Amino acid sequence: MEISESRNVVRVSDRLPWLKTMAVLAPLWMLALASTAEGFPNPPLSGNQGLVLFYAAIAVVILATLKFHTLIELPFITLIPLSYVFLFDEITTSYKTPFIFFCTLILSLGITAYHYFTETRSVKVALPVLLAAAVLTFLAAGYATANFWAYTDSLGVEMCFLDYTGCPPLPADHPTWWSFFFSI
Repeated sequence: MEISESRNVVRVSDRLPWLKTMAVLAPLWMLALASTAEGFPNPPLSGNQGLVLFYAAIAVVILATLKFHTLIELPFITLIPLSYVFLFDEITTSYKTPFIFFCTLILSLGITAYHYFTETRSVKVALPVLLAAAVLTFLAAGYATANFWAYTDSLGVEMCFLDYTGCPPLPADHPTWWSFFFSI
């Protein structure tokens, strides 16, 4: 009795959609991590580590675009974490880092759904999903940022940033980071 081993063999073409998705998600998260390298108090990464991640992410974007023939919108969507540096500027890293990770998670889910729909349906179905994820990411970032600045205003902090040198520290009873995304 012979047992065929073909059942256990995973073809490269079966893995290609997931490899393509991972090739786009990897630089997205690298750029998100790189954007955490600036801030106060000390960010989780140094400036040099952030630069290495930045250049590595750009290289991976270029390679993924060439290797997997990704559509041009994917490299642009992957660059969205660079905007976090400006969106979350002057926000304490106690909040900035989780804000960046949560926004990147939203975008990651959108990219994963985009890849799923391009494989199972069409780009006409997938593209609105990707654009919706990008818009949702920016709306969530804007909402969290507005709530953070409203919180600092409620503390009476003016012309000074929480946790910055010479400014008041973040209060011990401060709200959780996720409450800035979901509070009204």
